[in-house]
Amino acid sequence: MLFTDGTILSIQELREHDNFVLDVASTESIDLSSKLAVAQREIGYEIQSFLTTRRASAELSNVVVNQQMRDLLATHVLSIVYRDAYNLHLNDRYLGRWKEFTRASERGLMRLYQNGIGITTVAVAQAAKPTVTVSPDGGLASGMYAIHTAWQHISGTIGERSPAMIVDCSGGSIGVDPGRAPINAVGWHVFAAELDSPASRQNHSILAPETVWTQSAALRQDLAGPEVSGADYYVRSAGLLSRG
Repeated sequence: MLFTDGTILSIQELREHDNFVLDVASTESIDLSSKLAVAQREIGYEIQSFLTTRRASAELSNVVVNQQMRDLLATHVLSIVYRDAYNLHLNDRYLGRWKEFTRASERGLMRLYQNGIGITTVAVAQAAKPTVTVSPDGGLASGMYAIHTAWQHISGTIGERSPAMIVDCSGGSIGVDPGRAPINAVGWHVFAAELDSPASRQNHSILAPETVWTQSAALRQDLAGPEVSGADYYVRSAGLLSRG
């Protein structure tokens, strides 16, 4: 996904870095969702400043998110949470964690600069949730389904899949409308799954931007990809641009 596609770290992923963060947030009335948003903005400022300093012709909308960036965001959020928790009551049991995660965040930022920030030359934004309709006509079995879409640029670049649209179908068919196409999109793909199962592509060939897809038969499991496109090159603190 791209840095500007939306929230790049979930609260569940945050828990993987600190088992106590939900308890602390609840005890001290700290809104984790707002802290995640603030932390992502702050990391974005740092990345954009770094790219500008390196004279890279890239914006945040071209930055590809990887696991290292998610880990950095997690430590930065935790630093903010424990800072706020400490400052509320000057409770020393939060002070050590604040300092620990602050140091981890600083190390993570320097490591990101050294390893490189991934850049895509063609930025294709994450698809929005599709509009879906249900019809009794067709052979799709009754059940709960998760539907995703993804745009493909004329260059071949694939954008991030949309958030899942959950559909309760009593049997028949599901119509899927991806919405307005981004500039220079050549088409789109549709992915579907029974709820809580991995989604797989349903269209054999790329769909024209104005096409509405109808899922009127059992879901296909044999079509792989296409996967979201990765970085084309990296901007590093050494000033070198390396192909991805």
